[in-house]
Amino acid sequence: MQADLSFGSGVPLDYSVIAKASYVDSLEPSVPGARPRVSIKGDYVHARIR
Repeated sequence: MQADLSFGSGVPLDYSVIAKASYVDSLEPSVPGARPRVSIKGDYVHARIR
């Protein structure tokens, strides 16, 4: 699975990826408890979060 997600600059985001293999390209770290919350599940995941 390939996903490109954009939320704007400086928006705190809580994200998680559950996969056999994954590559996450994100400019910001995940902030536990923040909203929006994104959960990505798949066998092989390439996610780009901006």
